Amino acid sequence: MTELARVVLIRRLDGIFMDRSLLLRPGSSTDLDPAPLLRPAEEFERLGDLAQAERARGLHASLR
Repeated sequence: MTELARVVLIRRLDGIFMDRSLLLRPGSSTDLDPAPLLRPAEEFERLGDLAQAERARGLHASLR
């Protein structure tokens, strides 16, 4: 079950990397909200996948 959760999180993160419009604030065509990246980072860390947690945090930092 842990591996399945990890795969789902990786796919979600990959989707955001490929299409950052997934982070657009409602009603905006340019303003990104990086906050949704913090939850996956925490989940990756909880699952012990520190590399993916750092990847999510890095994207979050680059968008702030």
